[in-house]
Amino acid sequence: RRQTMSKSELSAFNDMFDMIFNALGDKGVVHTSPGVGGPLSRMRGAALQRQHKQTSTEDKIKAQMELDRQIEEIELCENDYELMQWALRKLFDTSELPHPVRGSGALAHLLRILHTKFHNPHLALALFQYARDANTSTYVMLCTAPVYGELIRIQWSAFRDLGAVRASLEEMCANGVDPDGFVRRVVLSIGRELSGR
Repeated sequence: RRQTMSKSELSAFNDMFDMIFNALGDKGVVHTSPGVGGPLSRMRGAALQRQHKQTSTEDKIKAQMELDRQIEEIELCENDYELMQWALRKLFDTSELPHPVRGSGALAHLLRILHTKFHNPHLALALFQYARDANTSTYVMLCTAPVYGELIRIQWSAFRDLGAVRASLEEMCANGVDPDGFVRRVVLSIGRELSGR
């Protein structure tokens, strides 16, 4: 279900977004996205509309059960190597294409575990980049708002890289990834830290 922001939430989010952009100015920003209305933005919109139309309550329950199973498997991995092998096998296996690529919740959890449990934020960033660059379907279906939220949180908490945070936010917007509550909380947290300096 899509969440909408109230006027005050939208204003606060925009203020934090502007604060991050203004703190950095135009330096250090790499524009890698095709822009709003580009092919990825249109593809993501079409995919989300199809998914919304085809998703019944039963399908949602099955999807949540699948995510819970994936998270259990992720938690059983004893090191980052096992975690990466799991990701390659379960999320990035293209041998059964064409099929709907699923697993954005699992990818967000993978990024979090790589950063927090295995203390390897560099590998988490590399995994996101792999998902983004693997193929268009993988990007559209896996690199969702929760995944970007984890990415931004890692970029800030591990590296204090405001330029990377800004680039990720711009990439999200350019590719039609609407921020969810988690992304908003991460951005607001960064904004509070910046305003406290």
